[in-house]
Amino acid sequence: MRYLAVQDHSLSYKTSMQKAVNTLFKFQDFKNKEDAGWEPEIKFNNDSTSHNPRGFLTDVERRKLREASLEHGSVPHYSLVTSE
Repeated sequence: MRYLAVQDHSLSYKTSMQKAVNTLFKFQDFKNKEDAGWEPEIKFNNDSTSHNPRGFLTDVERRKLREASLEHGSVPHYSLVTSE
């Protein structure tokens, strides 16, 4: 991780690489039935909201939205719509 810290990569890339290494260690622990408990000296944390989707609809809200869209009807073809 020290090597990665000084490299010219984005924070999201460094965070992804650290997550991959952590996953590898967890898999090896599972495979060998032991717990090495790897903890990196340097932690990369990408708090970007682009990977944290928010505002999901609940099942009830999704059903209501679907019903409303079905009741509304279909969108008319472009050539059938007037400029008014």
